[in-house]
Amino acid sequence: MVPAPPALIGSITLPGLVIVATPEDVPVYRREGWIHRWIDADGDGQHTSPREYARREIQRAKGSLANVIAALKPYDQAVAAQAASLLHEAGHDPRSGPLGQALKPAAPMVRAGFDTYAATLPAAKE
Repeated sequence: MVPAPPALIGSITLPGLVIVATPEDVPVYRREGWIHRWIDADGDGQHTSPREYARREIQRAKGSLANVIAALKPYDQAVAAQAASLLHEAGHDPRSGPLGQALKPAAPMVRAGFDTYAATLPAAKE
């Protein structure tokens, strides 16, 4: 049995965030009391992170940006955003150049992932 975390005494106020003490009548969270559903879509028997899926597809594409973009079609926005990050780390700007061109025919979810990642980047230097 896992012990309950120590109770918060009083309140803590941070700019824009207020954390208050948990009322005593709130039951302690017990993981075994919840039904957890997980779909092992790739059948590997473990949780595979979006970054790992993205890394695998980039590796399989063997340098072809068009193949990476096409391979991302069945994945969600999180995998696409991780692919954008990995490709950016490898020197590809997701907003322009060859990667920008490869994204033109991309599936909407793939474009959304790349757009989400690109929005985190500083403005491009003119």
